[in-house]
Amino acid sequence: ADFFLRIVRGRQGDHNSGEKKLFRIFEAAHARAVMTHLGHEVLDIMPDWDHAPLVGNAIDKMIASQGGSHVWASLSDERREQLREECLESLAHDLGVKHLSDLPPEKQASLRFFAWAGCAMHKELNSVVGGEQGMRAFWEANGLPGPMKLHNKDNAAAAKSGDSKAKERADNVSQAG
Repeated sequence: ADFFLRIVRGRQGDHNSGEKKLFRIFEAAHARAVMTHLGHEVLDIMPDWDHAPLVGNAIDKMIASQGGSHVWASLSDERREQLREECLESLAHDLGVKHLSDLPPEKQASLRFFAWAGCAMHKELNSVVGGEQGMRAFWEANGLPGPMKLHNKDNAAAAKSGDSKAKERADNVSQAG
């Protein structure tokens, strides 16, 4: 999964809030995977005399954060191994973040790059715009209601509130689709 998160450079989706949230989740996961990988590269080339105390201090802090060596000893082998792995990943991430600032700006930008490609293109196509206008004219000319209003979450709440002015405003500002 980390390899995929490092190499993916963006995400495409429509403009709904769920897609935007998923983009932010992917963007954060991408950044974390890139920084952690960069930190592992730093650890791999670090001399043993620097590597051992750095890892040792991180593990000591992690054991202390769990309640000390008595609590640590009471944990299962699986839990201790999980905590060790999380500690080393966190250390690698922190080293990656620090090392990033030492890189040239172009390399930093390349590592941080993560693009959003939304759905605006179809809205600009004349055929879609013209077709939509033609359908609206047809519905109006034939006394048809057309598609239902598509309320965003704020307008949906206003439309359900029972306040007739709020409902009217929500309906007026919402588009049909």
